[in-house]
This record gives sequence, structure tokens and C-alpha cells, in this order.
Amino acid sequence: MATRCGIWVDQREAVLIFVEGDNVRIDRVESDVESERQSAGGSPGITAKAGKRHGGRGGGLDDALPERKIGRRRQQALKRYYDNVAAAAGGATALLLFGPGQARDELAKVIEASAPGRATIWSEASDKLTEPQMVAHVRAFFDVSAD
Repeated sequence: MATRCGIWVDQREAVLIFVEGDNVRIDRVESDVESERQSAGGSPGITAKAGKRHGGRGGGLDDALPERKIGRRRQQALKRYYDNVAAAAGGATALLLFGPGQARDELAKVIEASAPGRATIWSEASDKLTEPQMVAHVRAFFDVSAD
């Protein structure tokens, strides 16, 4: 029997719901993307423009360097996070990725690149759900009853 896994994912957290018959296992993977932003000197939701100003003029390359560094750190943190989620999905051969935004599509690319053809992947948009709603959604998608 194929291992089926639904993954509700955004850029902060992934909730993995494994279903096999009547058995359900739930795992979570937390992202460190926000902590990377804070350690780089920013605050969640705020991007500060930093850099040296010479002769009363602003702009130029000096202003862009800190933002580029923060952007690279964020991308590296996201890559580590998606790699961790892909590893947590283990040998699942059927994956449903759902959640808001781009995270599910970015994760699908990482999973496919790490093991081409390993799993069949579906992706669909979803709002934030409670854990019981996530389990019900995954069961319904894979047509697994909760007898």
C-alpha cells in the first residue's frame, strides 16, 4: 500500500498528516525564516533600509547590500526548511500539498528535485485550518474513511 501524506505548508510551519487505513500520524516542522530575519537586524514584517550615506546623498549600492544579505539569508533559511519538510515526508509516494501562498509550489519543486519521480504530488490552495480540519481534508482527498 502506498504511503499517503498531506502537508499543510506555509513559510513558517508545515503540518504533515500521514494516513494509512485507520492510522493517522501528525508531524510538524517549524521554519526558522523569521528568526533569520530578526538575527539580521530586522523585525518581523518590517524591512529596514540600511547603509552608508555619503555627502548627504542616499541611494546607491551601499543601501542595497544589507537588503541583499537579508534576502540571501532568508532564501537559505527557506531552502533548509523545505529540505527538512521533504525529509520528514520520508518515503511517502502520494503527497497532497496544501496551504496559502507560494510555499506549497516551492516545496513541490524541492521534493521533485531531491528524488525525481519518487512521489505523485498534488497541490491546492487552502486557508489556515485547524488540525482536525487538516486531517479530514487529507482523508477526504485520499478517500480514506475514519471507521
